[in-house]
Amino acid sequence: MALAAGVLWVLTPSCPALAKTTNDLSILEYSDTSLAVSWNLVAIAPTLLAPNHWQFTLPDSIWLGEDAEGIMPGYSIGVSFPVPGAGNLGPWDNVGSFVTEQDPYSNLIDVQCHDATT
Repeated sequence: MALAAGVLWVLTPSCPALAKTTNDLSILEYSDTSLAVSWNLVAIAPTLLAPNHWQFTLPDSIWLGEDAEGIMPGYSIGVSFPVPGAGNLGPWDNVGSFVTEQDPYSNLIDVQCHDATT
């Protein structure tokens, strides 16, 4: 179970008028084909693309973090960490979004577990 402890973020939406509002994103992998996602405690149905690979759409656009343009154009890594018990050499669990340099915010989120790269 890769994301056994899950991933929980407290995020600020991209709209400046809502900048003082925070949101909770929770992701929990149960198996290679089962992922639970919630946004502000409301369940979101992820789409299974392949074993250990899902995508889902949030109701708000968010910025997940570090820009990875040089590594994977258009993809921003939000978090990447070794699979529990695997050590620092991976495999990795990655959560990211598809962004551009002009707009680092996106509501399409990509989750890849047990990935060979960060």
